[in-house]
Amino acid sequence: MDNNKIPKKVPVVKLGFRMLAGGYLIWTAYSLLHGMKKSTGYLKIVFILSAVVFVVTGILLVSVSAKKYLKGDYMLPGEEEQAPAACDVRQRESGDQESSIDGRATKHEGF
Repeated sequence: MDNNKIPKKVPVVKLGFRMLAGGYLIWTAYSLLHGMKKSTGYLKIVFILSAVVFVVTGILLVSVSAKKYLKGDYMLPGEEEQAPAACDVRQRESGDQESSIDGRATKHEGF
């Protein structure tokens, strides 16, 4: 595996759904804590533990997605993932280009 991978950009719609899911998890945790008042014994502990897991997961989803959105690290609908620039430079310098048609790689010498 290549350790110098460039992280892929996430579609903006996926970021929106992640933020919605995180908010839903936080709201569910609040509902669990509100419903905990009626429970007794070990159920109270189960409610608290699940609420904590939901809050932590929800906060992580919202914060990571919001950070990517604010940094502009996303793709708009219709955009395609671009290949790293270093790969293009190496191909241009060598004069060779590879193309793949129907899964078969062929080499084309220079332009």
